[in-house]
Amino acid sequence: MIPLDETGHALLMHGHEPNRPDQPYWFSIGGAVEGEESAREAAARELFEETGVHLSPHELQGRVFEETIEFSYAGVHVVQHQEVFTCRLPSTVVISLEGLEPAEVGTVDAAEWVSLERLEGTGPQIEGADLADYVRRCQAFLADRD
Repeated sequence: MIPLDETGHALLMHGHEPNRPDQPYWFSIGGAVEGEESAREAAARELFEETGVHLSPHELQGRVFEETIEFSYAGVHVVQHQEVFTCRLPSTVVISLEGLEPAEVGTVDAAEWVSLERLEGTGPQIEGADLADYVRRCQAFLADRD
């Protein structure tokens, strides 16, 4: 889930792996599908849990794209299929980390609006994922619909 504001900045999470607090990075809002929910429903739920922003699933745009990536997290090899959605939010929306799951508390330190230029200048993100490219794809997707 990559929300964009009126200027194209992306609402992203910032944090680190539990065993690497000295190597922070940006990552997109998201998580696993639970029970019988759809990927769209999971994206809306994760948006609320991770940022406090409540949107119904039908307010999300896309599926912008989907792919399977592989990376290591906390020393565990992860194969993750992801479906990326987007939406337009005002940059003034109130963001809260109060809904983070216990495993996320202590490893997630911020949710912020990040420009593409700032993101490109931060170095590596999640292994196997090009977050700047993800943001560009969401920007192009919404530009075609604005």
